[in-house]
Amino acid sequence: MREIKIGQTTNADVYVEGNRLVGRIKEFELDKVGYERVTHEALGMVGKVKLPGRAMEPIDAKIKFSWLETEMMMKTALPNRAVPFQFEKFVDIFDQGGLVAADGYRIITTTHLLFAEEAMDAFKMGDDAIGRELECSVIRLVVKSTETDQFIREYAPFENINRVNGADVWPAY
Repeated sequence: MREIKIGQTTNADVYVEGNRLVGRIKEFELDKVGYERVTHEALGMVGKVKLPGRAMEPIDAKIKFSWLETEMMMKTALPNRAVPFQFEKFVDIFDQGGLVAADGYRIITTTHLLFAEEAMDAFKMGDDAIGRELECSVIRLVVKSTETDQFIREYAPFENINRVNGADVWPAY
């Protein structure tokens, strides 16, 4: 019987245009990756079925900043310029003996984001942070694990790329 192990995210490094950000991002939320679905109904079928289409639904994301310096505010204020972000999530593995360092890995999510909206926080005396919550569109997404050299998911609509495990999701006829 396999021994019980637990994996958990304990931290993440964040990079913008290759530069590491420390202590600035509170949370990154990526919406679900989904496909448009087509309802199929035909004579002789006992029911309808929804099948995935080739087109993907748009992918949105939210970033909650603890604080934004002026240079970053200027980057995220432009709705027509993509900003590359990379998130490296640390997955630590534990068993009954504690941390199993040899089994730990990172999940690396690389995105190119177009910022569309931002929620401004209220201001009050003594604030120690100038936080912002920004909504954005994902125009490139690559997810990789350090356990493999292969991308888990690669999505780039401007390049017509939609791959899982390095292979195109849909065959070319």
